[in-house]
Amino acid sequence: AFAAATALSLRGRRRRCARDPKGCAVLARRSHERAMAAAKAVQYEPVGVVMDDADTTIMIGDQSYPVAQAQAVPAGPMPVMAQAHSYPPAAQSTQQWVPGTAPDTRLIWLKKVYALGMGMRWLAIIDMFFLIANVLLYWEDGGLWLLLRSWGPLCGFFGAAPRFKKYAALFFAVSYFFQVAFLFVFLAIGYYYSLLMLILDMVLLYYTSLFTSNLFKCSPSEVEMLRNPASLVQSGTTAYFYYF
Repeated sequence: AFAAATALSLRGRRRRCARDPKGCAVLARRSHERAMAAAKAVQYEPVGVVMDDADTTIMIGDQSYPVAQAQAVPAGPMPVMAQAHSYPPAAQSTQQWVPGTAPDTRLIWLKKVYALGMGMRWLAIIDMFFLIANVLLYWEDGGLWLLLRSWGPLCGFFGAAPRFKKYAALFFAVSYFFQVAFLFVFLAIGYYYSLLMLILDMVLLYYTSLFTSNLFKCSPSEVEMLRNPASLVQSGTTAYFYYF
């Protein structure tokens, strides 16, 4: 009977569409819009639940579910929800060097920087000593002008240990760069005796540049560690200083 009624309904709908094709198109469009609206709306309607007192499951239709998981099942298709996974935060390293334990490679590098800083301090003192000696030796010949070169040793003194001022150490290295440049000029115009001084100043330029570059690589906390070197001195920094 249902099949016959459906066939008669379809036959009548075809006849109406044949008589009025525009109206049939309007009805078809409205039917399509209602179907799309119904598909977009997710309807949750509880269905009949049959529970057996002697069992620990609930029958929903012809499917059985545990009592702990029993809930209203939606009548239409259920939307699939993406599961959110939570991951533990990345572990951050909080290890710090403890005096008396085996030092790591970074601490060994800091010891070398501290040793270079001690060497730069004595180099600045020696440089200032020879500068003052030249001023006194050539006083009558205008040796006072040599004091203009005192900015180099002064910057080296304040940039080295125990102050470790980065830009002061940089200016100390720049002063040796100018000395090397002037000695190249003297050597080019025929003052060959300046070759020995040129070699010595190039070696000192290398070490001052090495100390400056390493000092600029230090973080603010490591600079403070260099300025308060109790742990570094206890870890054998003197051996690095003598090597330098």
